[in-house]
Amino acid sequence: MNPKIKLLVFSKYDTLGASSRLRSIQYFESLEHENIEVTLSPLFDNRYLKRLYRGEKSSFNYIFKRYFKRFLQLFYLKKYDVIWIEKELFPWIPFNIEGLLKRLGINYMVDYDDAIFHNYDSHSKSLVRLLLKNKIPNVMKNATIVTLCNSYLEKKALASGAQRVELLPTVVSLKRYYLQEKKLHQKPLKIGWIGTPVTEKYIIDLRTMFERLHHEIEFELFIIGGKNFHSTLLHYTLVPWTEASEVELISALDIGIMPLNDSKWEKGKCGYKLIQYMACQKPVIASAVGMNSEIIQDGYNGYLVKNEDEWIEAFKELSNENKRELLGKNARKTVEEKYSLEITKQQRIFYIFDILKESR
Repeated sequence: MNPKIKLLVFSKYDTLGASSRLRSIQYFESLEHENIEVTLSPLFDNRYLKRLYRGEKSSFNYIFKRYFKRFLQLFYLKKYDVIWIEKELFPWIPFNIEGLLKRLGINYMVDYDDAIFHNYDSHSKSLVRLLLKNKIPNVMKNATIVTLCNSYLEKKALASGAQRVELLPTVVSLKRYYLQEKKLHQKPLKIGWIGTPVTEKYIIDLRTMFERLHHEIEFELFIIGGKNFHSTLLHYTLVPWTEASEVELISALDIGIMPLNDSKWEKGKCGYKLIQYMACQKPVIASAVGMNSEIIQDGYNGYLVKNEDEWIEAFKELSNENKRELLGKNARKTVEEKYSLEITKQQRIFYIFDILKESR
């Protein structure tokens, strides 16, 4: 048997972080089957995200210890055959550590599912822009392979001089997102959103639209993972999120939604919420922003909207059960064809072997 390939993954988060869980961790089982031994090294552990979602800040000592732990690991990179970095090694640190790895002959793959370069190049403070605006472009330029989820991020990587850029959407496992028994003729209409307290602002921004909508159709609003939404007019439920329950919770909905602001940051998002809903055979309604417009075929698997009136019109269209069933089936078909782990896992494996060839 060939010796195991040793892969070190520098993720930003541990298992509670959606970006790390979906862009890297969910691939580990498939990698192990290919004789690839994976070592996961998250910058921040689950305690960090638990504090974040409670609205608490982590202490300086905690942050320093996590950064220092990662710094020490840099001295042992030669033990590994392939290095995989999520976004960057040290957020908000201006030093070009990734460029140093390249000069030392250490090839790495870097992955993006957000336009994090806008944290730096669009920062309100001029000193941050001066010191960090070129950081992510340099990380991309020095990578052997840059993987990312949409065309907006792809344009940035190409403009940065990245030597190889690969589009790889954020996906779900069809084994987890299996089709559950359909509940016919349930009333009222169940509209749902899934996210975190950090992204809940997008659903809160739709409150006035929902308060208008409740005069038009009867519905319940389910906010999965949110804590701060409030309305005296609406029938809504704040539902705690867990990884174990999310498929069942989404499967109980009639419609899934993904509102976004039309700004530079949102153009870098990967549309994962949409893919979750669609995998559960739910029609979707979403802001016509960024990746949403690539995933949704308007009128086929969901609706793209630009203002409150269009949101309301889309909900009225989907108040028809036959229309929901048709678009829901098309939504599931879209995921099966383009956005499943079963499709993309082989791509990840190929990229790792390609970096291994470069390293040798």
